[in-house]
Amino acid sequence: METKNNKVYSSQTMNATEYMKEAIKKFLISKKYSIVFSDISCEVSKRFGKVGAVTTVKLTVKDEEENVYTIEDLNTGDESMSWLVEFIKKKEDEAIKAFIEEQKSSARDESNEEMKPIETQNYKVSGIKTKDDFVLSMCFSTSMEDMAAFLTRKEFVSYWAGPSAKFTDDSISFENIVLKDLVLKDKKLEMKYKWQDWDEFSSVAINFEEIGSNLKLSLKHRGVPVELVDIVKNHWINRIFGAISSVFKCAIKPI
Repeated sequence: METKNNKVYSSQTMNATEYMKEAIKKFLISKKYSIVFSDISCEVSKRFGKVGAVTTVKLTVKDEEENVYTIEDLNTGDESMSWLVEFIKKKEDEAIKAFIEEQKSSARDESNEEMKPIETQNYKVSGIKTKDDFVLSMCFSTSMEDMAAFLTRKEFVSYWAGPSAKFTDDSISFENIVLKDLVLKDKKLEMKYKWQDWDEFSSVAINFEEIGSNLKLSLKHRGVPVELVDIVKNHWINRIFGAISSVFKCAIKPI
C-alpha cells in the first residue's frame, strides 16, 4: 500500500473503512442517534477492469427514546432504517468515484507507463502474478460438528447468509458469492469459492482442531485474484465467520 495525497491507496485497492465509519458516525449524530455496536468495513478495488466496492455493515443504533434498530450487510434489518442504508450506499458510491479519480491521476503521473482505462473489460497483465493464496486461523467456542453444520447445512446457512441465500444440490450462493462442491472428510472441509464475476473458482480447505471446549479453525484459500486477497480474507472474517459467531452465539476466542 502507498500513501498518496493523504489517502490510503494502491494501484488496485483502496481501503475506505475509516472514511465510511466517520461519515456514518457524523450522519447518525446529526439525526440524534447513538451507536450501540458497529462493525464496518469498506474496500474499493479494480477487478477485471471494473471498479467496485465491498462494504460490510453490522450496525445497532438507538434513538432519543431508547428504541433500538439493527442493520446487517445492507440487505437485512429494520425497514424503518432504509434512510441510513441509502446514505451508506451513497457514501460507497463516493468512495468508488474517489478511487476512479485517483486512478486517473496516477495514470497521468506515470507518463512512462501505459494504463488501460478502468472500464476496459478482461483486464490482464502478462508476466505479472495474478493469483495468490492466504491463510487464516480463528478460534470459536463451539464444536467441529456444529461449525461444519453452520457452514454447509441449508437450515443453518440461511440464518447467517440472509435472504439472498440460494441452494442447489452442490452449491450455496449469497450476495455475490458462490460456494460449491463442499466436502467434509475427517477433520477437513473443502470447497470451491468464487465471486459471480470471476472467470473461475478458487479452492478452500478448512482444517478443524478441537481444543477442550473450543474449536481452532485453519483456513487456506488458494487461487484468489491478487488484488482481492485482503478483501476476500476480510469477507471470511467479517461476513462469514463474524455472522456465524453473532447468529449462533459461538464467541470468537483469541488464539
